[in-house]
Amino acid sequence: MNVDLKELLSEFSNNLKLDYNLKKKNWFNIGGTTKIYYKAENLKELIKFLKKIEKKENIFILGGGSNTLITDGKFNGVVIKLANNFNNISKLSEEIIIAGAAVSDRSLSDFAMENSLGGFEFLSCIP
Repeated sequence: MNVDLKELLSEFSNNLKLDYNLKKKNWFNIGGTTKIYYKAENLKELIKFLKKIEKKENIFILGGGSNTLITDGKFNGVVIKLANNFNNISKLSEEIIIAGAAVSDRSLSDFAMENSLGGFEFLSCIP
């Protein structure tokens, strides 16, 4: 069961690519292509996209690509990249941090240190 690619392209054309090369999306500059590549600009657009594809495709969420090895073959599914709108950090209370899915480990560790919150030190050396 596959999604209608023409419908997806017409609705998400600015952020959707077909047979997209993933080499430049990881730190090792290796890997093949993906059937569908989608860059989610914000939560509203991501939800809209996920509702369109339902459970008809395999999905892989790609972070910064620092710890991701991508096969030279083709991924028969959807790779979703979260844009900068998912890169936010704030404090909910004196002991709780809210971090978006695109926040790097280092940024989270630095934010915790700047706000006198311990326990995040180990993240400072993870890319």
